[in-house]
This record gives sequence, structure tokens and C-alpha cells, in this order.
Amino acid sequence: MIGMTVDDVLDGIMDSLGEKYPGTTMAVGEAKEDYPKPLFAVKLMSVANNREMGRRYQLIHQFKIEYMTLVPTYKGLHDTANHLYTILENIAVAGNLIQGRGMRHEIINGVLHFYVHFNFHALSVVTRGAG
Repeated sequence: MIGMTVDDVLDGIMDSLGEKYPGTTMAVGEAKEDYPKPLFAVKLMSVANNREMGRRYQLIHQFKIEYMTLVPTYKGLHDTANHLYTILENIAVAGNLIQGRGMRHEIINGVLHFYVHFNFHALSVVTRGAG
């Protein structure tokens, strides 16, 4: 596939969060209780690969971002969620901007769970046989 990889999208999310929340611990995958707080943990939930026409594919990457803080408050977590809607509306990935879609959030046991997916197009690589 020519285009962005899952790691490129993950890096774009981490860079966007790190730029807006300097000094916040960033983790990939599951959030661990012993990680320093405040903490963002970014986890890839699913990937869909839909062929559209010829060599053109639509890729959909679904992510879950958890945010933990030392002293969680309802207002503080919702304020962070509202900020994430803005930050993840467009992220820079491999020299391109891609749009966050399907964003939603919930707060469970003092942890913010924020969901977003990124859709983009890629082209398959054509290989020609020898001869």
C-alpha cells in the first residue's frame, strides 16, 4: 500500500497530543495505574480496509484515547474531552492532514475514554512479473 500506515496515524495522534499537553505522560496501548499522571494512553481499536476502485482503498483506523489525572473531576475531564474534539479534528500525518471523525467520549470511574477514527485513501502497489 502506498500512503500512510497505522504507525504514521498513531504518531500523528501522539504528536498532536504532545504539542498541546507538554509534560503529560504519553503511552501506546493500555494505560497502567503506575504510570505518572496526567496520562494519555492511545490504543488502536480496529482497522478496516475497503477496496473502492482499481488500486484505490479506503482505510479506517479506530482509536481509543484514555486520559487519567491525579485528581479527576467531572468538569476537568469534560473540559479535556472538549479540547480533544478540537485537537483531533485534523492531524498531520506523513505530510498530509487527515480528519478525525466519529468522535465521542465518556467518563467511567474517573477516566476519560475518547473515541475517534481516521479515514483516508491509499493506493496498492502494482508489481509486474518478470518477462
